[in-house]
Amino acid sequence: MGDRSPRRVRGTLRHPPHGPKGGVPHHRGRQGVLEQGIRHRGHGTPLLLRVRPSQPQQGLAGRHRGKRRCRPRVSQGGFPGRGTAPPGALPKQPVLRRVADVDTARGVLPDDARRAHEAIRAGLVSALALCGGPKTRRVLFPPYPVIGEAERRAVLEVLDEGRLSTFIASPGAQFLGGHRIRQFEQEFGEFHGARFAVAFNSATAALHAAVIGCGIAPGEEVIVPPYTFTSTATCALMHGAIPVFADVDEETFCLDPKALEAVISPRARAVIPVHLFGQPALMDELQQVARRHRLRVIEDCAQAPAATYKGTRVGVLGDCGVFSFQETKNLMTGEGGMLVTNDASIAEIARLVRNHGEAAVSPGEARSYKAEILGWNYRMTEFEAALGRCQLRQLPEQNRARQRLAAHLTRALGGLPGLRVPPLREGCEHVYYVYPLLYDASVWGIPRARFLEAVGAEGIPISGGYVKPLYLSPLYQERRAWAFRAYRGDVSYAEGICPVAERLHRETMLLIAVVRPPATEDDMDDIAAAIWKVWEHRKELT
Repeated sequence: MGDRSPRRVRGTLRHPPHGPKGGVPHHRGRQGVLEQGIRHRGHGTPLLLRVRPSQPQQGLAGRHRGKRRCRPRVSQGGFPGRGTAPPGALPKQPVLRRVADVDTARGVLPDDARRAHEAIRAGLVSALALCGGPKTRRVLFPPYPVIGEAERRAVLEVLDEGRLSTFIASPGAQFLGGHRIRQFEQEFGEFHGARFAVAFNSATAALHAAVIGCGIAPGEEVIVPPYTFTSTATCALMHGAIPVFADVDEETFCLDPKALEAVISPRARAVIPVHLFGQPALMDELQQVARRHRLRVIEDCAQAPAATYKGTRVGVLGDCGVFSFQETKNLMTGEGGMLVTNDASIAEIARLVRNHGEAAVSPGEARSYKAEILGWNYRMTEFEAALGRCQLRQLPEQNRARQRLAAHLTRALGGLPGLRVPPLREGCEHVYYVYPLLYDASVWGIPRARFLEAVGAEGIPISGGYVKPLYLSPLYQERRAWAFRAYRGDVSYAEGICPVAERLHRETMLLIAVVRPPATEDDMDDIAAAIWKVWEHRKELT
């Protein structure tokens, strides 16, 4: 990347280097405390140093006793010395920046920036936190989920009304739950362009109902990717069907259409593509394969609410789609889920499945507990629906905030060898449930585990891999589910059946989960500064 200006990372974002070329930058002639960031020497190589103006610092609780402390300045709606959150977004939660004054006698950095630079260059101290140097970031990233005044009011209104869950098996509106549940279903369905939306207490429950609603029978096969949350596969086992795993695409991490076609057998009845991390799967190609083999298509949209594929929101591209509202999701209600479909039969069966399989009795008759099909208690409460309605109204702006943060981080990491941001597919809108990267150990010269250890020591939450490919767990290796007892097929769960997923898990996948509001672009600069810093000092890790 041609532009490696200091504006790309925290610490030089607003103050480009002054003084002679190659010298340590200073801010308006003031000396300062050395803190990690990036500046650039004349030849474009980033040097991981930053100077902060000298001032009393907030120490960690119980540490640095006797040092002078001062009250940190907190700008309204943001963090000390940092930018503010996107407008209209989120409750303001001030966070204290805790950076202790340091000195060489204690094995850390002196106040004078020039001497600090010389100390690092001379090898007297290490720049890497893992090797005893100062951390890039000493405070936690802002917490998630974000709960504002609108959510608080909505929950209190439910408490004041006193009707917390109103499902009954008698004719009338309450056969379908309380009025907030029905309003949430209507609004969610309209938002996604679906004729029907059915609320559940989890996405796992909704996936189970989708398998039943699509007519999958026990002993039949449902094809799923192995790189996904466990319930994408166990929803088939819950109904006596058998998951068959097909490998993922290395660019989108979603189901590979060629791998799908390769595992189809005469027993196959459905496929569940997952829009992983917020990126839509290759739906045109997957649906072409599904149509050729008469497979039902159940979209797992748990991580991709409002993501679009060629102008259409995910969830209505297949026979039905399932969303999750667990508290880490882009739209959260604590727990909860939703099934959307344009198929009236799927919607009707889903409603029965979530409410004990009970059908409404005739007018005037007492409730008979007559079960039409086997059902469960998969019902959402009015609390979750109240939260969901608030969160749905905020979802477009929340997703735009994630996209802005992801774009900023991508620019800040541009040109960094051995780390690749997967490209966005044309015609797709990514909503960044998490931010993925691909790591090349041959370029870095250190194993991924060592890289993760070093970046984590800088105060940056980062993880390697996502989940172990599901078929490698004991549930499949030992055929522990009752569904396998009656199965007469020859499905394989051997190691190596999905080499791309296994390589992502063991070698190349990196995930950053804090690329989301209420974090700011300054927080993204912390992430970039830490990673660039580890790159500059990677030889210390060998």
